[in-house]
Amino acid sequence: MHGGGGLVVDGIQTETFAAVGGSTDVALVNARVNELAYFKNASGLRLEGNDIDGKLHALLMNSVSDFRVRGNHIHDAQEDLMRVTGDSFDGVIEQNRFTDMHPEDRRKEGKGYNHADAIQMFGVDGKTPRNITIRANLIYDDPATGAKTTTPQGIFLSDPGPGGYRDILIELNLISVSSANSIYINGGQQNVIVRNNTLIPGRGDGGAVIRLAKKARFDNSGTVVRGNIMKVLFDETRKSQIGGTYVYGRNAPLARLFSGSGRTWQDYVPVQGSPISLGSGLGAETYLEALLQQ
Repeated sequence: MHGGGGLVVDGIQTETFAAVGGSTDVALVNARVNELAYFKNASGLRLEGNDIDGKLHALLMNSVSDFRVRGNHIHDAQEDLMRVTGDSFDGVIEQNRFTDMHPEDRRKEGKGYNHADAIQMFGVDGKTPRNITIRANLIYDDPATGAKTTTPQGIFLSDPGPGGYRDILIELNLISVSSANSIYINGGQQNVIVRNNTLIPGRGDGGAVIRLAKKARFDNSGTVVRGNIMKVLFDETRKSQIGGTYVYGRNAPLARLFSGSGRTWQDYVPVQGSPISLGSGLGAETYLEALLQQ
């Protein structure tokens, strides 16, 4: 779709779906996309109830506004499952399942390797994604998929334009990946909030890390980290506001904390009587309680 709008596409199966060139008020619902969903210079987007199976990428959103990505299964891409870049704003990404990245490592052949993320944001042409909520998503990378020498990342915000990231909310997410960049913030300069997320380690006790990176000219002075459950916090700039977190450390007795390994939401339910049990106010407990009541 190039330009125009006012279109609801419901229940289709397609290799690719694209809305570009000023398209407005486009909804893709209950669809099966087998290769790529692509949006650029578009607004008023709604993606709900879709199964998006990637090839190199799964869902790309470049300079989009007023978008809702809710209740989708986005999975099995070689690089990014979802990418939001450039002049993108006023968006909500919630209650989706992001599963299984398949990066390749061909460095021995001189061909490089894939940099894979579940959700990645970066600036383009001096514009940075802003006013975006990432809420109550399940992010799980199967350690059996992809090259063992690579470590797919979780939620990765980096390389912003001038002014850094602002008005970003990351909350109530359930994350299990092997990368030290499970939640990565570079340039959280104004009202970037990371709160009440629950992180479980991936392969070999890797992952379950929130990293506030020291990179280029940014110091994450506008970033707040509260109420999360994680293995490690790397606060590289020491300019952020941090409090009320539970850090269980490396090689922790995970079976005494969590109900499983992180593949399903049920795995993140804390063990009764543990320091993070429901009622502690830690992690994604309000989201888990809502799921338990369904």
